[in-house]
Amino acid sequence: MVWVTPKEVSELMLITERAVRQHVKKGNFNDNYRYIDGNGRGRGGKILQILLTALPEYAQAKYYKKFVEDEEKIKIIPQKQLNGIEKYTVSQKEKGQRRANVIERYKKFEKNKIKLGEKSKTKIKEMFIELWNSEHPEFTLSIASLYKWLKKSKTANPDKLVDKRGGHNRGKSSIPEEMWDLFCKYYLRQTQPTIKSCYEAVRLEANSKGITIPSCKAFEYAVKKIPESILTIGREGMKAFEDTCVPYAERDYTTLESNELWVSDHHLWDVHVLVKVNGEYKKVRPWGSYWMDMRSNIMVSGLLRDQTPNSDAVLCSFAQGVKNYGIPKAVYLDNGKDYKALDLFNSDKDRTKAASLAVQMDLDVHYAIPYNAKAKPLERTFKTLESQFSKLFKSYLGMNAVKRPVDLKYLGLEEYPTLEEFKEIHDQWIEEFYNRSPHNGLEMNGKTPEEVFVINLKEKRTAPEDVLRLWLMRTTRPRKVHRNGVTIDKVNYYSTDMVMLIGKEVYIRYNPDDKEVVYIYDLNDNPLCTALKRKKMSFNPTKEEYKQLASEKKTARRLVKEALPNKDDYIGSIENIKDILEMKKEENEQKNISQNINPTVIVPVRNSKLEAASKRFDMDTIEKMKEDALIKQEEQEEQNTQKLKSYAQALNKFYEEGLKTSIK
Repeated sequence: MVWVTPKEVSELMLITERAVRQHVKKGNFNDNYRYIDGNGRGRGGKILQILLTALPEYAQAKYYKKFVEDEEKIKIIPQKQLNGIEKYTVSQKEKGQRRANVIERYKKFEKNKIKLGEKSKTKIKEMFIELWNSEHPEFTLSIASLYKWLKKSKTANPDKLVDKRGGHNRGKSSIPEEMWDLFCKYYLRQTQPTIKSCYEAVRLEANSKGITIPSCKAFEYAVKKIPESILTIGREGMKAFEDTCVPYAERDYTTLESNELWVSDHHLWDVHVLVKVNGEYKKVRPWGSYWMDMRSNIMVSGLLRDQTPNSDAVLCSFAQGVKNYGIPKAVYLDNGKDYKALDLFNSDKDRTKAASLAVQMDLDVHYAIPYNAKAKPLERTFKTLESQFSKLFKSYLGMNAVKRPVDLKYLGLEEYPTLEEFKEIHDQWIEEFYNRSPHNGLEMNGKTPEEVFVINLKEKRTAPEDVLRLWLMRTTRPRKVHRNGVTIDKVNYYSTDMVMLIGKEVYIRYNPDDKEVVYIYDLNDNPLCTALKRKKMSFNPTKEEYKQLASEKKTARRLVKEALPNKDDYIGSIENIKDILEMKKEENEQKNISQNINPTVIVPVRNSKLEAASKRFDMDTIEKMKEDALIKQEEQEEQNTQKLKSYAQALNKFYEEGLKTSIK
């Protein structure tokens, strides 16, 4: 069995440890607690432990969620134990309640007698018993019984006044505890084995240990007593437990007005449609992106695509709804990253960033709890749409492979609708059938979503068409302008005005449905210019392409030259430079004057050796030495020159005499 400490119980039941110990003293946990040797710890060297099954079911579920992440670790889930007065029979409970009524009646009787001056409580009890027995001959009392009942509960608690004799084996089982624990280990797994297979595994273990166990029927009966919440978490996992056993919020939508709150989500349809890819038709399941008004359940927009939803689909579907029904005050969104794009429903009002759509439209943004279907009201609507609309098509796939129509495999390709055909019928069905059919949902009173929307539309928020057009555009992160403009999805956008923006960072706004033109804004969200998609030149450019490129280059040169200041012959001339030096000289003189206001004390640094040397070798002597050395160097060079000339003459004479001798 699983035993927990008072500290763990306080965390599970959200009460103090002192309150836990008081529950034990009052008998609220009955006998489902024990004291074990604490090796000197605890009170009197003993540690209090409480049986997990004595706690409320929500606390038990919380324990397994917190401490048993892997369901394989669930070793023991004891049979359901009844707590408090619930564990007794009807007759026992009735008798306990009658005793409680006696205590309440006596307390009032005693209070009145004390007011009248009677001081002896024993005498008061005797008077009360005499009065009671005369009025209730079918349920007479004795003085001993009254004393015993008052000792058990002075507050007239029926649970403590129940006659606990008999029913000693109530809630017990003939299954040995060890074998029941082993059975639960086998049975409470997500593989969901049968009771019979688990029983056989337990019987094998029991035979090996010489333990006698009852038949499989006893285990089947015991399984019925396991709380459903424990069965769910053990055999289906934590997600199923969260979806089916944990309480969820019930919202009152009558407090809302139309357009006060829109909810959005994506849906993958259980229908195959045809899409043309590279000249051939391919079967795909279309994705839909939807927005619904929470008060009226009217579907304000639905965008169908053959691609996985992204932020562009979110914006385009939202734009549909805004154009048709106005601007909502708040939105309730799925937790996907496509809804969390910085330029869409980000509530950050940081002035250093481009304002998001939510900030510009003054929208309150709320996100659903992740992986919680009940937190997204559109999930229920999608089931309705699937059952009422999808099943009209022959290419309906069913919600899973088990429910897939058998005739589908014999369906010819020509019998599948194209995406365009499905979209046309889908849009008409949403508008004409769903939005204009009586609704039996909460607070709808049999009216159509369209009627409820009109009745509860107190105000309709709108904006000028030009403003809406800019609001309902995507906004990029800051992008740096280069010589060919700006880049979005590997495509360049250029305008001749952008030559003055090269090197600067800008924001780019664009319509996801029309990317031929984009709008350029500075980092303060001020409009700068528009830019067109830049077409790439072919490998063999035409004359027109050359002309277009030449025109862009010419315009860029002209704009930059026009931005340059006019040339001035004075700037950069000798006179200009001299004037600058004269100005600098005047500034330096002014600095010297200001420095002389507070004269500086001059402190000489003396060095006798250097001073003696300076007297011995004055500057005149040094200059004369340098002149003498220079004269000597010139004389030496003259002598070297004369020697070279003499050597050259002798060498010439030698060659001339040798030449005459050879001729002879």
